Amino acid sequence: MNYRSLSIRNKMLIVLLPLLLGMVIVGMFIINRLNANALDKNINATLRNFAVIAASSARTGLEFEDSATVAEAMQPFTGDEQLSYLRVTNSSGKAVYSYRKPGFADIQPKLTETVTRIGEEVFTSSAIKSGPDELGQVVLGLSLADRNAALSYAQRFLIVLTVIGIVILFAAVILLGQTITRPVRELVTVAQEISEGNLQQQIPVSGNDEIGQLAAAFNSVLHYIQEIATNADSVSQGDLTGQVQVRSDKDILSLSFNRLTQQLRQVFGNILNFTDTLSNTAEKLKRMSQHLAGDSQDMRQASDMVASATEEMKSNIQTVEANIQEMNNTIEEIARNTERANMVTQQAVATTEDANLQITSLNKTAQEINSVIETITDIAGQTKLLALNATIEAARAGEAGKGFAVVANEVKDLAQQTNKATEEINSRLKAMQSNTGEAVRKIGQVGEVINEVNEMVATIAAAVEEQSATTREVAQSIVHTSQVASSINEDMQKFRGTSEVVEQNSIELQQDANGFI
Repeated sequence: MNYRSLSIRNKMLIVLLPLLLGMVIVGMFIINRLNANALDKNINATLRNFAVIAASSARTGLEFEDSATVAEAMQPFTGDEQLSYLRVTNSSGKAVYSYRKPGFADIQPKLTETVTRIGEEVFTSSAIKSGPDELGQVVLGLSLADRNAALSYAQRFLIVLTVIGIVILFAAVILLGQTITRPVRELVTVAQEISEGNLQQQIPVSGNDEIGQLAAAFNSVLHYIQEIATNADSVSQGDLTGQVQVRSDKDILSLSFNRLTQQLRQVFGNILNFTDTLSNTAEKLKRMSQHLAGDSQDMRQASDMVASATEEMKSNIQTVEANIQEMNNTIEEIARNTERANMVTQQAVATTEDANLQITSLNKTAQEINSVIETITDIAGQTKLLALNATIEAARAGEAGKGFAVVANEVKDLAQQTNKATEEINSRLKAMQSNTGEAVRKIGQVGEVINEVNEMVATIAAAVEEQSATTREVAQSIVHTSQVASSINEDMQKFRGTSEVVEQNSIELQQDANGFI
């Protein structure tokens, strides 16, 4: 199926859902890494503190070379569930005390003060000193079982929250799509009615968002078209007194329509005057013909010539009337085409403004995403601070492990905050993608609308050209009428020698004929 033929809601689903799923997967990976790093730092700090405290506790026993005292000092450490390995050696490297948690294989880790991970354990060592003298070494190992269990629980909890978030986002996308497409479908229905010539339409305006503004603008355009159509209908019925309200200096259609009606009033006024003149002249010629009826055969022949010329004049007048009718038809065609051109132009303007608003919203959304990322950075800093608090708590406790439950709860709270920040990223990104897709669609519509405007302008130009040709034909007919009048004048001059009465009548007829020129 072609992507362009899909509905707006389906396009949003196709674009947003894969992107949201990808963002969720990346967010889960990042949060999991943050949790793992926080737990590792906490365990490493705990191990170092254990080593320092154990070295301090074993110092007295090594000073007196009393292994029993050393064993007694190490007893509190072996009671910690996390401790898996403990060995105290003297300055010669001999083991004074050694402990290995049941269930763990024997191991001989290297003596190093850095934290080293071996399998599911971490090890470190610390020197036992008495002043400047080194009495021996203490090596400790902690099991990562609790750490792994906490990390696994956090992962499961994050997966559950992610699934819930995806379901909520999916429902929100569908609801948003329906909210956008419903008024758009109403606009499409009204536009189809208008395209079929039904201008008695009204679009309900609900809300002041972009769709509501578009509906209001569409109603304004529709009212504008109705006003022009009403005036055009009045012109077609012979009423040339109507005027279209000019919206602005750029309202070319209204200005042109008003100028057209004004010019038509002038043209029809001139035609009426010309018709009155022709009617009066024809009446006078009729009276002259009656006076000349009793004259000589030459007079009768001249009268026949006058009648023939008059008949030709009437034929030309009929031609003028036919051309005027043709001009009226052309004007009606211009009115219809200009109506369509105005509608298309208004749509292009509204669509462009809407695209600009969508792009502005996109920039704002991008800024909000940066703010959410800063929130995640702050949370990571708080996690470091909690690790330090755990170290201080362990040092003050005297008994290892009592402060770690509180620290673990704090780390869990920070993980939840991080998850909320990730959800915020997803929400902002959804808005950004929605605005981008809408902007692309609007800009595409602008191109189509402008193309249609060009076609309408071409049609208007052709209609104007046809009107010009019709006007030229009217002028030619009038010139022909003038020529016929001149011919009558020449024929009447031949009758001057017939009689004084005929001469007097010929002079009067010549004066009347000059009115046709």
